[in-house]
Amino acid sequence: FEMLTVRPDGTDDTPVSAFSTCAGATMPIRWAPDASSIAFRADPAWNGDLALYTTWPDTFTELTNVSGPSTPGGAVEEFEWAPDGSRLAYRSDEETDSQYQVYTVAPDTVWVTTGGVATGPVLVIDKYRINGTLDSGANVESFRWSPDSLFVAYYVEAADPDIHGLRRALFNGTWHVKLSEGLDPV
Repeated sequence: FEMLTVRPDGTDDTPVSAFSTCAGATMPIRWAPDASSIAFRADPAWNGDLALYTTWPDTFTELTNVSGPSTPGGAVEEFEWAPDGSRLAYRSDEETDSQYQVYTVAPDTVWVTTGGVATGPVLVIDKYRINGTLDSGANVESFRWSPDSLFVAYYVEAADPDIHGLRRALFNGTWHVKLSEGLDPV
């Protein structure tokens, strides 16, 4: 199947991405706040590796995998546009299976491969892990952007009380501040 944009009156349906090569799970689909881009999760190989993709809303284009490669079985669980549309934040277990962390990435991130071989080492441009290093068993459970798109607040569930709690950091993973200790959100 394919993704289309359509005017409210049902006219002018425009294909924006063919999913014949990306036919796995594709929900949810979210517009950038300025309507310049569409982001969605997809599993093109049907192997449980849900990645975050973007595409342009007004023309047929190739999909851009902005989250990049992950561990086998890794998945983008949730994502959210920054209020100004400059970045996407997402929660994923891309580094360690079943350990969820939060990342931000520019919606037009380009993945470069060595020698043009897609299976070679990759270099990501303009992507950051927001939370610091997590102990085994610790997970980022939720996150939200600040209204000015500069900060991401995130909640870490962990047995260690020094790690457990609500925190915030700049969009580039710096300037961490612990906002709560031992409090669980309701």
